[in-house]
Amino acid sequence: MSKAFPFLALFLLIIVALLTFNLSQQNQNPQTSAKTDAEKIVIDLSAPTGPVTHKAAAILHSLTPTGPRINLVSPLKLQTIRDPVYNLPDYYSYFQSLGLTIEAELPDKYATYKKSNHWPCDNGDCSAWKTYTKDQAKYVRDHNLSVRWDIWNEPDNQDFWRRSFDQYLQMWKAAHKSLRSVDPNAVIVGPSMTWFSRDWLDKFLTFAKKENVLPNILSWHENTDNDLHQIENHVKIAQDLIAEKGVGPMELEVNEAISANYAFKPGAVVTYLAQAERTALISFSRTCWLEGSEQSSSDCFNNSLDGLLNANSQPRSVWHVYRYYGTLNGQMLSASKTASFDAVSAINTPENSVRTVIGNFTASPHSLTLVFKGISATQLHSPAGVAVITRRIPNSSGNPLAKAILESKKYYSVTGDKITVNLQLAAFEAVMIRLRPDTTETADEE
Repeated sequence: MSKAFPFLALFLLIIVALLTFNLSQQNQNPQTSAKTDAEKIVIDLSAPTGPVTHKAAAILHSLTPTGPRINLVSPLKLQTIRDPVYNLPDYYSYFQSLGLTIEAELPDKYATYKKSNHWPCDNGDCSAWKTYTKDQAKYVRDHNLSVRWDIWNEPDNQDFWRRSFDQYLQMWKAAHKSLRSVDPNAVIVGPSMTWFSRDWLDKFLTFAKKENVLPNILSWHENTDNDLHQIENHVKIAQDLIAEKGVGPMELEVNEAISANYAFKPGAVVTYLAQAERTALISFSRTCWLEGSEQSSSDCFNNSLDGLLNANSQPRSVWHVYRYYGTLNGQMLSASKTASFDAVSAINTPENSVRTVIGNFTASPHSLTLVFKGISATQLHSPAGVAVITRRIPNSSGNPLAKAILESKKYYSVTGDKITVNLQLAAFEAVMIRLRPDTTETADEE
C-alpha cells in the first residue's frame, strides 16, 4: 500500500465533512437561498385584456377627513370605501373629493339591537326597522347623495346576527322594499356573508327571487386563510349559481377580504389583487383587523387605511404593494399564477411602459423566470435593449417600510421577440418591475 494513501484518505474525509457541514447549515436555514427549480410567468405584451380600473383598490373604514395625510391616500387610486351609514353627514364630501364609490352599511346606525338585544323583525314586528331604513334612504335622497346600500354585515356570523336565518330573510325583505319605496333605483348590496357558501347563497337567492327582493350586487367576504387560493373558484361558482337560478344579470363583489394572517405580507397581498383582477368582480375591498400582542388595537377606525399604515401613519410594506398597484395604467395584461408566485401587470402604450407587481405568497424563498413576450408590438426596444427597473418590497410585516428598495436598472437584450428576467424572492416578498426604452423614471416610481 502506498504511503500517500493515508494522507489522501484524510484529505477526502475532510472534504466530505465540510460538504456535510455546509448542507446541514443550509437545512437549518432554509430561508437563505431560493429553490433552484425556477417557476415561470409569461406576460404577452401584445394581448391586453381590458382597461385598468383598480377595482381591488378598495377599503373598509379607516379613512376620514382628518387622516391619513392625502399623500398617503392619493397614490393608492382608491375606488370604493365601505363605511357606516352614520358617517355620511360628515364624510360624504371628502369621500366624493377622492372619487370614491361609497357603500353605506345600513345597520350601523340602528343601535337598538346592540343596546337592548332587540333585533329587526323580532316577534314578526319589522315596523321600527322599516321606519329606520326609510329615514336613511330619505336622507340620502334629500341631500342628493349617491351610495350603494349594504343591508346587513355578515348575517351568517353570530357576532353580527343573533337571530334565525328566516328572520334574517324577513329583515332583508323589509329593508329592500323600504329602500326601493323611497328610491326605486336604489343600488342594493348583499348578503355580505362572512365566508363563501354556495348553499347559503342558494337559499338566499331562492327567497329573494320569489319575493322580488334581489340585490343589484351579490357580495360575500374572503377573510379566511383558505380563501388565499379560492377567490377565482368562488366567483365561478357564484356566476354559475346566478345562471342556474335565472336571477341575472347581477354584479359581484367581495366587500371584505384578506385574512389576518396575510394582511401584512406583501407577497400574499399581491395574489389577492391579482385574483380579483382575473375575475368579473366589480370591487374587492381590503378588510381591517385587531392587532397587537393582545389584539388590543383595531385597524378599522384609526385612519390607517385598514392597517396599510401603522398607528403612527407610517407605511408598511403592504402599503407599497397598493401604491405600485395604483401606478398601473393603460391596459391590463394577463399573468397566470404559479405554485408560489402571482402578478398584476399593465401596459401603457402612450407612455411607452409596462408595470408589473409580483409577489411570492409562500413562506419559503423561490426563484422565478419572468418572460415578457411580444416586444415588437410595443415601442420598448431601444438600441441598448429594453430597460428593466426593479424595486424590491421586503416583508416588513407590521413594521414600517419607508420605501421600496431600488435593486437594479439595466438593459435586457431581446431574443425571439421577448426578454427574460430571472428573480429570487424571499418569503412573502414582492417586487415592482417597470419596462421602458430607457432607465428614466418618474416620481411615482421612486
